[in-house]
Amino acid sequence: MQINRARGTLISLAATGALLVAAAAQAEQDPRVKTIMDASTLGTLDSSFMSLEAQQRAKEHIAKARAEKAARIASGQPKAKVHPIISDFADRLTVDPGMEHPFLSVNDGMIGLELELSSTDAQAMASMEAMGVHVHTVDGNTAIVSCPVADLPAAVLNADSSDLILSMSPVLGEIVNRGSVVSEGKAALGVDRAIRRFEVKGRGVRICAISDGIQGAELAAQTGDLPRRRDGSPRIDVCDTAVTGTNDSGAEGTAMLEIIHDLAPKAKLGFCPAFGGGEPGLANAITYLANDAFRGKGCDIIVDDVAFLTEPYFEDGVVAQAVDAAADKGVIYFSSAGNSADAHYERPYVDIAPGADLPVPPPFSFADTHDFGTAAGLAPNNGWLGVVGGQSFFAAFLQWNDKFGASGNDYDLYIFDTNGFVAGDPAGAFPFAFNGTDFQGGTGDPLESALLFNISPSVEFFFIVIDRFSGDPDRLLEVNFNGTFAVLPTFNVPEGSVWGHSAARGAISVAAVNALDPGLDDIEPFSSRGPSRIFWQPDGTPVTEVRSTPTITATDGVSVTGSGGFPTTFFGTSASAPHAAAIAALALEEEDDINPDTFLLATALTADDRGLPGFDSTWGFGLINVIGILNVIDDLEDDDDDEDDDDDEDDDDDEDDDD
Repeated sequence: MQINRARGTLISLAATGALLVAAAAQAEQDPRVKTIMDASTLGTLDSSFMSLEAQQRAKEHIAKARAEKAARIASGQPKAKVHPIISDFADRLTVDPGMEHPFLSVNDGMIGLELELSSTDAQAMASMEAMGVHVHTVDGNTAIVSCPVADLPAAVLNADSSDLILSMSPVLGEIVNRGSVVSEGKAALGVDRAIRRFEVKGRGVRICAISDGIQGAELAAQTGDLPRRRDGSPRIDVCDTAVTGTNDSGAEGTAMLEIIHDLAPKAKLGFCPAFGGGEPGLANAITYLANDAFRGKGCDIIVDDVAFLTEPYFEDGVVAQAVDAAADKGVIYFSSAGNSADAHYERPYVDIAPGADLPVPPPFSFADTHDFGTAAGLAPNNGWLGVVGGQSFFAAFLQWNDKFGASGNDYDLYIFDTNGFVAGDPAGAFPFAFNGTDFQGGTGDPLESALLFNISPSVEFFFIVIDRFSGDPDRLLEVNFNGTFAVLPTFNVPEGSVWGHSAARGAISVAAVNALDPGLDDIEPFSSRGPSRIFWQPDGTPVTEVRSTPTITATDGVSVTGSGGFPTTFFGTSASAPHAAAIAALALEEEDDINPDTFLLATALTADDRGLPGFDSTWGFGLINVIGILNVIDDLEDDDDDEDDDDDEDDDDDEDDDD
């Protein structure tokens, strides 16, 4: 395979912009959708090791980067006020105002930014608006904002001269857990038989979804795939975008609601978009649906298929806490377990050269880099091989088990090409990139991200390198990814790939099995595995907790209309989660007094065991069994069946004006 290099050539800003626009037109570039390439592509490279020459070049770069970082720390300015990728994009916009960006959060000409502010009082918010910056959500001293892309160069200049803005960073890590394949889940799970036997269709139940958007819902309503009002519009209670600070920017929510409507056709539907307000915006969406949707009645069931790769992996962040609060209120909460099992890493840090410190004699090793090989019980290797698609992006997100906001252990994340040129070096394969080298000095987050865009039309190989700049070597490392890529399976760790709010105590995390599988007994290879490890309580108290995840398994591979430009086949835990949520709606119609614990108990007792006997970290309790759940719920019913007498309110149009 020919590897196309841009070595030694400085690509003009205008040309780079044109390449990015061409790439966006050629293939789906939504940075929220992860696409795992065929890992056999990696077999075209002879070795999973860097050459000695590449190792030397990479070692020299890390040594130089360490020295520069140490100098910044000594000067009292450990990081740039404006994140390098933001300032770089602003510079490029001055040359090519129409260029697009492959992985920054840009919707309808607005770019999402995360600002650290010296104050968040009313005067500060007014100052933000005066700069042309619209504030969406505020959490402590952090604000998620947006500004017109055309105004970004001016916003960067304002930030550099402002005492109010302490730092400006991109909003990164938005991800939806979907793919595409074919089949149906309703018959595979026996929902059609349950509807006939128990005469349940979700009447009187309010079920709400959180995803990227519901574009195309009008068309789905016209075809009968979603409920509609008298005027033909979709009968969906949609939250005000002020709640999350976003516009409707996708159609995955439409596909999720279609699945729910197929399985529970009489249930009331609600929706909140997930993105635009960062993690606080997603938490706000959960809180709104649990308490304020449907004119203050709130949702009985919530299901989401989204995550932020910046959510804490080893503690409950703001989103997980919102999930727990909803469950405490009595909401049955479902979350897609994730599609990370075939592209995930979680192992303790292993020093490639114990006791050594930079520099080390060339060209054998980097002194304090992580040894992926020894950690896997193999030969020492400080680089994890991967491949990124042509004209596509790749992102890696590293975390370690320190408390967010209190990390004093400093790990850095680099990406190198196979010749040892660091991502971002104009002489290497990835001139459009940045690496994760933030300073963690006791008040930082244990988080680094590295992103690149492959401007070549051909696939490009890379190596991921983790360097311990300073601090405790006894840390658990976890890496998750986004983009169009594959990583060497040798170092992949499926275990622990259920993370963030999907691992919250109040969440029922849903794994996926292909509905085309005749025995429904082969878990999807991408379906995330547990267990999920928690080291910190929200108040900062250390804890050692191993959570049993995922909770349950349902089917993916269901046909949807494809309205709004979504694929007509729906694959991934994004598809399995709404199947499980719709089954809960049938159970709530059967007995409207059941709470999340009761439903979970019925689910656990009746699930069709798969994998290892009993609960396991691949299937959870097993394949969800709707007939079994309804039998258990039926046994819990009182003799009087009051739940069947007030359904008319849900079948007529007396709530047509809710929106």
